[in-house]
Amino acid sequence: MAVDANNDVWVGSFNTSDHEKVSGVTGQPIPGTLFNLGCGGYGGLIDGNEVLWSARGGSGLLRFDTKTMTGESLGFGYGDYGLGIDPQTGEIWHSSLYGDAINKISPEGKLLGTYSHGSYYAQGVVVDHSGNVWVANSLYDTSVGHLRTDGTFVGVINLPNQAGPTGVAVDANGKIWATNYNTSNVVRIDPN
Repeated sequence: MAVDANNDVWVGSFNTSDHEKVSGVTGQPIPGTLFNLGCGGYGGLIDGNEVLWSARGGSGLLRFDTKTMTGESLGFGYGDYGLGIDPQTGEIWHSSLYGDAINKISPEGKLLGTYSHGSYYAQGVVVDHSGNVWVANSLYDTSVGHLRTDGTFVGVINLPNQAGPTGVAVDANGKIWATNYNTSNVVRIDPN
């Protein structure tokens, strides 16, 4: 699901690739917003241009303009798992579960680059306000990848006695949080 600027929620289905807007006030579906382009449905976000991005299901990455109610499948060549947005540029970062790859995509949907994040696996992605990309190196790993928004690999943050980082987030203080699936806990990372 993804929350838009009006606090309405776009929900997607991994199994069917259906997407629909739900009122943030009533919790009810908003008539006329249900669509299916045969892609997306696993995870998503809304960018500053009111474009819905949704990963992994069907034929791959969905890019859908919620103002014009038109969109397209960008396929799996841009990644297949986590999505993050650069708060400075609006560029989308999309991880690949396998293959040590994270992709940078323009707001218009063009591939800008593919980069290493330091692990064969990847799941969640977040971009902070200081030009850093953080990648949860998945439930098969014990680290968080770190690179700059220009694609420069910084390194990995090993999580001692933690396992399975699947999600990452940045808080208001710029600290990075990772959820660890296999050890059922969270860790906080000081980006310094």
